[in-house]
Amino acid sequence: MSNNYFITNLLNIKDENLNFSDGIYHKVIKGVTYTILTAKLEYSDQVCPHCGSNHNLIKYGFKSSTVRCSRSGDHPVLIDLKKKKMFCKSCNKYFLLESNIVDKYCNISNQVKRHVLSSLTKKLSMKDISADNYISTTTVSRFMAKLDNVFKVDFSYLPEHLSFDEFKSTKDAKGAMSFIYLNSDNHKVIDIIENLQLYFLKRYFLCFPRYVRDKVKTVCIDMYSPYISLIKELFVNAEIIIDRFHIVKLFTNSFNHTRIDTMKEYSTSNIKYKRLKKYWKHFLKPYKLLDPIHFFKRVHFPGKFVSDEDIVDISLDVDKALKNTYYCYQCLREDIEKKDFESFKFHLNYFKDKVSDRMRTSIDTCYYYLDFIKNSFIYDYSNGPIEGINNFIKVLKRIAFGYRNFANFRTRIFITRNLLTN
Repeated sequence: MSNNYFITNLLNIKDENLNFSDGIYHKVIKGVTYTILTAKLEYSDQVCPHCGSNHNLIKYGFKSSTVRCSRSGDHPVLIDLKKKKMFCKSCNKYFLLESNIVDKYCNISNQVKRHVLSSLTKKLSMKDISADNYISTTTVSRFMAKLDNVFKVDFSYLPEHLSFDEFKSTKDAKGAMSFIYLNSDNHKVIDIIENLQLYFLKRYFLCFPRYVRDKVKTVCIDMYSPYISLIKELFVNAEIIIDRFHIVKLFTNSFNHTRIDTMKEYSTSNIKYKRLKKYWKHFLKPYKLLDPIHFFKRVHFPGKFVSDEDIVDISLDVDKALKNTYYCYQCLREDIEKKDFESFKFHLNYFKDKVSDRMRTSIDTCYYYLDFIKNSFIYDYSNGPIEGINNFIKVLKRIAFGYRNFANFRTRIFITRNLLTN
């Protein structure tokens, strides 16, 4: 078999009009060793692209071009391609033969472009993608920018259940934080908006017709009051759900700060201070999961064998408000886990005057949002999926050492996760 057969199969080239010669050599260009292949592009049945005539065509020599292909082995491949130049007597125009391995007026093969787009779906920086394909980062950005129009929002449709959240995006974004919202049923992102401010969000969502917005049944949010104003004004039929995770986080932070405040009342050499600091993970763990059976010698409990449950009970005895705050935190957390709203409301009222000031503030916050918190006990929707996507976005941004352009960042997110709904 000829070298042409092996080369076309090795490089996965489907154009049968390419004829590779036996000349294969290596050349160093800007410090990179390339494998150079020589080929000619000739058709057996040429047709003039201007007039469609296949008669009166005259061969007019060859025009050379360098086509960048994917890597083969350790070295990238360049094809020294000689395209046949033709002259049509019927319309008196010149034309070059074209190959399907590379677009017109381009020297980067379609194979490399496909590999670049495939790499963009992975958690890789633009610099790594460009280095892997031996092209510039500007070229990678240009390929990615061509997909901007693909990720357009359909303003004639909204799903029935939505989740709202925000994340820190780029320096050129109009707001300090950017807004993201998704379909709560299939966890597909609908759009990413560069500004979180209320007036900007109102202007954006007013692009959706009233009948589209009226079909939205629930919106899951954190305790960000502008979201509530936005939903009440533009999504009049939607129930507002305060995410369960943020409720638990509110009480966890309140108890944790109470523990730290109590701890600071003692000197750093005091054993009570050391216990509250050393075993902080035990206090945040659900009480029912603490081990009450196995006893061991523990640091800061000299001369005693104590269990995990004993560690918590003994450490909390130093302050009554701290102990009540802990039991309040544990009861409310368990109520949320069991989705028992009546018990949750009872414990809010029961512990209100017995806990620390920090926990009391959190309880007052819950009373303020009580109707919306109740919906989190009724519906199964939460902001867990959108928080996971936000974490992925942060990882993607960190790998790339940050993004300067919001449009590129938005496009990269959609490409990487293929998140846009159709």
